[in-house]
Amino acid sequence: MKINFGCGSRILKDWVNLDVYARPLWCADNYIRLDPNSALPFQDESVDFIYSEHFIEKLKFEDCLDVFLELHRILKPTGALRISTPDLDKISNKLRIAEVESTLQLYEMSKLKENLWLSGFIDVKICVCGESNYPELCNLEHKSEDGDLIVEARKFLVDL
Repeated sequence: MKINFGCGSRILKDWVNLDVYARPLWCADNYIRLDPNSALPFQDESVDFIYSEHFIEKLKFEDCLDVFLELHRILKPTGALRISTPDLDKISNKLRIAEVESTLQLYEMSKLKENLWLSGFIDVKICVCGESNYPELCNLEHKSEDGDLIVEARKFLVDL
């Protein structure tokens, strides 16, 4: 199973698309409306891939760790997570006065990597737009700009 987390109006075919908004009338059946106060409606370790584009910056920093823990819970041991979000380092380098709209929580790689690591993800790496070692995660970005931070991480495997 592949999940498009925080999909907005961008519905991906052959993916389960999740967002907090009511399902668009034109949308296929592969859309689930999220309840932000509930766990994701998936079994533990049942998802192969999770993709999220321009979503985490809309969350408060303190809520993001909980979201990452929940995504980690549903991801299979061999699964991967891909996130595209505005890159605070790149944006602030482009601006003389780094004033950003207060509703966005912009990330720099170190903070995003720390939150993913605290959630149980490993091998957090920066990716080139459209490129991935996982064919399922290639060419997904559609809002990507030069100022985006695109990262992938995988679930930590524990040998028993």
